[in-house]
Amino acid sequence: MSAADETVAALRSINLQALAAEVENLRAIKAWAMARLDIDYRPGDRVVIVSSAPSEASGGWKHYREALAVGQTGIVGEIEFDAHRNRWGVLVGMDRTWSVREHGWGAGVRLVRHWNGPVDETPDGYESPSAFNQERHPGGRVKHFYMDVEWLAKAGS
Repeated sequence: MSAADETVAALRSINLQALAAEVENLRAIKAWAMARLDIDYRPGDRVVIVSSAPSEASGGWKHYREALAVGQTGIVGEIEFDAHRNRWGVLVGMDRTWSVREHGWGAGVRLVRHWNGPVDETPDGYESPSAFNQERHPGGRVKHFYMDVEWLAKAGS
């Protein structure tokens, strides 16, 4: 018997009714747990960053530290449990984003801010989106960040 035959045989042995029941059970557990989350927002709501943690994160977020500062707003996407961190997280599409990059060396370092929104809304002193991004994203690019649920609150609340 080949590996492909073994795989097909294993798949055929799966009890689809039991699997469907387990999936429904997991969905119910998620709904139950989300109802008990101490947050005042749901997917589709506008939220505001209330923690300095996103702006202090390292790695790829460092370049967005100003756009992820307390007071910045966005729209909630999916809220999920992160089994790796044992915490709830939320995907947020930020309303306004720009990256900050250091150019130069030593005393000659200067900060350059690259705007991700619509080109006609580029703030003074910021670099406009590239021609490539203007062509592909004429309304600007929404940047999404996966954040801890505790870093956010419903905007206006």
